[in-house]
Amino acid sequence: MTSSYSIAGLAGVISALLFATATAGNMLAVPLFYLAPLPIFLVGFGWGLQPALVAGAVGALVLLPLSGPVFGLGYAVTLAAPAGFLTYLALLSRDTGQQASSDSGEQADVEWYPPGKLVIWAAVIAGTLTALTIPVFGMDAESYYAALQTMIEETVLKDVEANLPTPLDADQMLALTAFLVRALPAVSSIIWFLAVVLNMWAASRLVELIGRSLRPRSRIEAMVYPQEFSLAFVAILFLSMMGGMFGIIATGFAGAFIMAFVLLGLAVIHSLSHAATRLRPILLSMLYMGLVLFGWIVLIIATIGIAEPTFKLREKFANPATPTNRGGG
Repeated sequence: MTSSYSIAGLAGVISALLFATATAGNMLAVPLFYLAPLPIFLVGFGWGLQPALVAGAVGALVLLPLSGPVFGLGYAVTLAAPAGFLTYLALLSRDTGQQASSDSGEQADVEWYPPGKLVIWAAVIAGTLTALTIPVFGMDAESYYAALQTMIEETVLKDVEANLPTPLDADQMLALTAFLVRALPAVSSIIWFLAVVLNMWAASRLVELIGRSLRPRSRIEAMVYPQEFSLAFVAILFLSMMGGMFGIIATGFAGAFIMAFVLLGLAVIHSLSHAATRLRPILLSMLYMGLVLFGWIVLIIATIGIAEPTFKLREKFANPATPTNRGGG
């Protein structure tokens, strides 16, 4: 049988090669780059924490000669270490002291680390990594904004202008630049957060399909967040409105936190949609199609997610026949 560490080494090489596509300068390579965490999560959820750590270490070592020490360090800090930490959390469990019936008889009931807290940790890591990139552009708010403005004007705005039927005037360019500079920390954390959470979800489903899952499937519809996370979100929003470096750092955290609440909002909608049994597939398809076509729908879903920890929408409006086990959130 193939050693788990051999599989881990192969996963690390694949992850490193996917991560290295960032240097290709080709838009077709972007989806491959965002799949870089998937091999590590696959090894972790299917073979354990140590193989996941080996995969991350191998990936970093592969990138050292391939792309240089800076790129290798970036991989280790932004991908390998967070994936290893999240794998560690995902595999945490404890015996509840109760007995659960199964086909083979009575056995101890095991409680696994809640999926809601996994998502929260992913959001916190996303905000932290965004904060760590800020000194790359400047050690104070003025130099940070100036460096970002120069970068955006030389990259993003040139592409935008090239694809517009009529060029923007000076005031429009200034307003667009100011918006992009202000929003970039939030956008960066959102992209990292979504990439990691979606790869975690995909890995958990894939290892389940091949019969290697070390953790039973979590009911995402029952995912919950502690009330403290809502309070932290309010505080982050307040700080993001401030000027200076505190405002910049808080904006990065706010982006990831908002997306965490979007996921909670989707969990609430999925749970409540059980009431419309026959129409459920159609309604959910329309929801996701609307998300793609009309971005503002995200704000509605985020509002539902923000309201859930306080108002317990699933408990109030769920179909009585629908399972509402809120444990494990």
